[in-house]
Amino acid sequence: MGAEVSTITPSQRFRGLHETVCGRHVAPDTAAIEAAWHLGRDSMTLNPCTGRGRQRTSAVSHWAVIGVESSVGWPTKETEVEFGPYRLTMRPETEDQAPTVIMQFPPPATMDEALIVLRRFLSALCWVEGHVIRETMSTGGSAPFGIGKGIRSSTRAMHFRADYLPYPDDPKGRLALGLYREAMGVNSVAYSFLGYAKILNILHGDPRKQIDWINQTLPDLSDHRAKERIAELRKQESDVGGYLYGSGRCAIAHAFAEPIVDPEDPEDARRLYADLPVIRALAAHLIEDELGIQSAMTVWKEHRYELEGFRLLIGEDNAENLKAGKMMDPRTAKAWPRLSLRMRDHPPFTPFEAMTVRKSQVLADIGVIQVTCRSADTLVELMFGLDFHEGRILADPEMDIRIRDDGTATSFDYAAEHQRFRKLYYLNGELEILNAETGERLGRCDPFLPLNIDLSGTDKMIEEAIAKHKADADLRRRLPERDRC
Repeated sequence: MGAEVSTITPSQRFRGLHETVCGRHVAPDTAAIEAAWHLGRDSMTLNPCTGRGRQRTSAVSHWAVIGVESSVGWPTKETEVEFGPYRLTMRPETEDQAPTVIMQFPPPATMDEALIVLRRFLSALCWVEGHVIRETMSTGGSAPFGIGKGIRSSTRAMHFRADYLPYPDDPKGRLALGLYREAMGVNSVAYSFLGYAKILNILHGDPRKQIDWINQTLPDLSDHRAKERIAELRKQESDVGGYLYGSGRCAIAHAFAEPIVDPEDPEDARRLYADLPVIRALAAHLIEDELGIQSAMTVWKEHRYELEGFRLLIGEDNAENLKAGKMMDPRTAKAWPRLSLRMRDHPPFTPFEAMTVRKSQVLADIGVIQVTCRSADTLVELMFGLDFHEGRILADPEMDIRIRDDGTATSFDYAAEHQRFRKLYYLNGELEILNAETGERLGRCDPFLPLNIDLSGTDKMIEEAIAKHKADADLRRRLPERDRC
């Protein structure tokens, strides 16, 4: 690596670790461990999460492990996850072991720094999924030790995915996600309320400013439970922001003068439980709209992932021009790489791998690029569209795919693969288009939702077609070449 990594000293490693937010010390940033991670990763041949392979240096890496109780669906098999510059491993729950997330870290990084990375990952996952993740125990050492589990079981996910995990650079954003996870997981309505209220304090220190911000923001909230409670409160309170701050935040945090929340008073418990959706929605609004950390719903609505790689390929200026119905400048776009079309989580389709882009036609008035691809053996040609106006890949199970019959078994093999492609597409398939030269995903579609079709009948028909194409391919292989037709 560069000299800035190889010359890290212990004093440099701790530089800037005590950033201050609102006059309080917060968790250190991870610049040091990022540098150590890259330094250690480049000196190893082993996978930094699984530990497989050989290490080429005498430096000994260590492991950090956190056990959890999770309402977020946890993977049922070891799953490697990218989080910022790191690769972490999520390990499943077993009969006697809790679900865990682990990370191998090389010197000069420390255990505390590695645990910060793991906790920030948990906070990001909690924010995206909107469910509780509680830390039960942390440990570490020379091996990724297991952690025993308690009487509670965690939620499991057969098909775990982490398509979006925010990794904010801003320490206030990192703090907000940590407080959000803490507030969601604490086993107390009052302290959950207080945890969400603390998030508002990150940007608004003065009480009057907090109250004013709350009142200004209440009309913008979209959570239906929060809106129902706000409507009730407006009938009782002329200053809803003042009520939430005084009878909520301050009444929980202080016990010297009224108002005070009595933890044994059922009326206080019911009131705070009713107010909880409001303060949570306010905290989420601040995180997304003021700290700029998008929610999973916003990411899905914008679906930038559908054309994200293609935007980089043609250039952001060209993408914005097409979105606006203007002509792009082809001189500033990169050359088309070879493309592979796949269905997510399924084996590749041989005829649709490493296809050459034969033609791309720009329809600027509607913001679309039509792409025509051809297989290396020229037997297969297909077409799909890139709609920059709507931000969509234009493809479906009946997309234009043509297979030329050259008299060999390969043509029927490809026809069978085409039918498998259709089948998986209809069954909520997620089309992915990859750069075949780098493996980078250029775009992916949301799961396909078939409408107004007999899905069972369609599946049966496709299976019959697959069986026929395979039988025809086997027959051609057995026939002498002169008898093939």
